Amino acid sequence: MKRLAWLIIIVTLPIIAFFQYKKYTKFNPPSIYEYPVSDSIDIHYYDPLMVEKYYENVYRLESLARELWYDKGLDIKFPDPAIAGSAVELKFYGQLWATTRVLQEKLL
Repeated sequence: MKRLAWLIIIVTLPIIAFFQYKKYTKFNPPSIYEYPVSDSIDIHYYDPLMVEKYYENVYRLESLARELWYDKGLDIKFPDPAIAGSAVELKFYGQLWATTRVLQEKLL
């Protein structure tokens, strides 16, 4: 009876560990998705809408990267071209990132 119990434990533990690891990687994306907000931007810029747009884009960049990680398993930094529809999301992310960089350069 003890051998049967040990066999069940030896078989089920790797299965449980595998699924726990899959769940962990799905809900804990890499920290490289955080866009570094520059501390030296002029928050008193003459056009406050541009400052607002900058912060909005930073938030959208981070949330879009995490959303694609959670929903589709798509890594923005190292994309997998085999994932269906990834080209459209990557293009949108690239445009949003470029717009944010341009706004940051203007606000510096």
